[in-house]
Amino acid sequence: MAEHAAGRGYRPDIDGLRALAVLPVVLYHAGLGFPGGFLGVDIFFVISGYLIIRILYEPMVAGRFSAADFFERRMRRLFPALFAMLLGATAWASWQLIAPDLAHYGASLVAAIAYVSNIYFYVTNTGYFVESALTKPLLHSWSLGVEEQFYLLAPLGLWLLVRFTPRRAHVPAIALLTLLSLLLCAWLSHRGSPAAFYLLPARAWQLGLGGALALAALPIGRRPGLAHGVAIAGLAAVIVALLSGSEGASAPVGHQALAAFGAAAILASGAQSHTAVHRLLAVRPLVFVGRISYSLYLWHWPVIVALSYGAAAPLAPGEAVGAVVLSMLLAAASWRWIEQPIRTRRRLAGRGRLFAAVALASLIGIALGAALIASKGLPQRHPQLARLLDAKRLQVPWRRCFRATPERARADALCPRGAPNVAPSFMLVGDSHAVSLGHGVFDAARRHGVAGVQFALSGFLPLPGRKPRYGPQPERLQHAFEDYLRRHPELHTVIVTGFWSRAATGRSYREPLNLYYDADYDGSGAAYNVVAFRNGLERLVTQFPERRFILLDDIPTGEALSPLHRARQIHARGAIAEAGLTRAEADAQRASYEPILEGVAAHHANVRYRPVMSALCGPKLCPSLDGRGRPLYHNGDHLSLYGPEPLAPALDRIFADWPKRPQAEAR
Repeated sequence: MAEHAAGRGYRPDIDGLRALAVLPVVLYHAGLGFPGGFLGVDIFFVISGYLIIRILYEPMVAGRFSAADFFERRMRRLFPALFAMLLGATAWASWQLIAPDLAHYGASLVAAIAYVSNIYFYVTNTGYFVESALTKPLLHSWSLGVEEQFYLLAPLGLWLLVRFTPRRAHVPAIALLTLLSLLLCAWLSHRGSPAAFYLLPARAWQLGLGGALALAALPIGRRPGLAHGVAIAGLAAVIVALLSGSEGASAPVGHQALAAFGAAAILASGAQSHTAVHRLLAVRPLVFVGRISYSLYLWHWPVIVALSYGAAAPLAPGEAVGAVVLSMLLAAASWRWIEQPIRTRRRLAGRGRLFAAVALASLIGIALGAALIASKGLPQRHPQLARLLDAKRLQVPWRRCFRATPERARADALCPRGAPNVAPSFMLVGDSHAVSLGHGVFDAARRHGVAGVQFALSGFLPLPGRKPRYGPQPERLQHAFEDYLRRHPELHTVIVTGFWSRAATGRSYREPLNLYYDADYDGSGAAYNVVAFRNGLERLVTQFPERRFILLDDIPTGEALSPLHRARQIHARGAIAEAGLTRAEADAQRASYEPILEGVAAHHANVRYRPVMSALCGPKLCPSLDGRGRPLYHNGDHLSLYGPEPLAPALDRIFADWPKRPQAEAR
């Protein structure tokens, strides 16, 4: 978030554009509208590229660039407000975050100070078992990492360009790099990779767009009519993007481009003209918000996390408005008493004193973060939560050979489970939900003198022909599963379960939308997810007509069921009443997939649908703890070691009259 010096060349409309970028981000995060509000960061990147390249270029061409001067200005601009926010966030985190969250906070604190937050959150926010964003007070610092990495690389890259290429090649070279980054971003977005969101190579096109614009000297501003038209088109593009953008794996890069190129149009048209758009952006309230935008961006997310942490529901509208107002007040105070005095050299006037202060604050922050990591988040602060926080004790026990891989399947290295010294006669197949239920299924099998094998792996569902648009492709494991069944006809029954609501909708409470398709895909997007799910099941049961299939329902899922969420409630809010997922939410999840399971069972003689999970819910609530206070769930969507116990009677009924040979169940 680069500055532009007041005085000659100062453009108040750029501060107004900053306001147009930061306010939707804050409102979006607070839950107050702007579905594309997160695109405000894209606008910030364009502004930063425009200003930083403009600051760097002419001194380099003239041979008077000073790296020390440049980085001093960056430090005065970025570090004081950042350290103030980190101090406040760390004080709150040490008081309110439960141990696992505080340990993660310590790591994010180190990453934020080192300006590698984007890399840290790319690594830790990628995957299926990601905790809620509202447990991460420094999640928003990822964008600062992108910018600081740009500030480190831009001077070197621009110096090489100026030193070794003619001036006429500079804009084309930056434009080419910008295009390559845009193509990379589009490719990564198409693959659903979070690298498109977090990492500099895929974000550089927005910074490069601003940089190329700064050097291009477009004649737009010299033609008032053209400038007015371009400015209006740019503002319209930004507003459309902010009001219509969609976040997640399926978010098209077009929304990013609309926001970024709209911002670029506003910047270009205002370089030498004062259009109606630029006069609008230069009004005092917007200019003021733009001036405090860096501090506002820093403070808004920790404030929202602090007000939301451990809550049973998202912020109410009144609370959300309060979060925005508090963020504005903290931002104004930070700008007035921290940013401005150091930026204008009323404090830490000497470069040496500034560098020493930044180094000392950085070392203290890194040491504190390391201590939080080493202490595992200081669990001694809340000994009463030990049962809820003991993740290893809550996990369902399993052996390595319970985890299916193509290699183990081909080597027949899947372990039999259930009754000892009995030949396996069934297979439990599915994803990690099947893994967490397997403890109960095979205990029931053992009680009835039956044994089987488990073919399960996180994310795997035996749905032939169905593919995710984003993420790992299942073909190798699917083929290994089918081959294993063909080679083992003695496995006459196949029990199938999985994260059915996610399969039917493409969503889960902690994952953005994914798209699933097959050879019959009709281009209907997310609406086709349920069709691909049904088609995959149909192919499975018709491919093995001699097998008996038992389709089980799925557990309720949601953050409210997580033992960590329960611990947050108790620690941060003093909650003592039982908590969990409402029955209405659980029923809505069931309604998304159950008709498919029932329909497949109704149309195939070799298929039976057996709902067994109803024991996990009461009339109004699906509790997160059992009657003895033990967590029923390992996290928000997987049963704990204790979770299958209430299901024992229903699971016993599956094995009560176990067939000796493959046959369709009588109806």
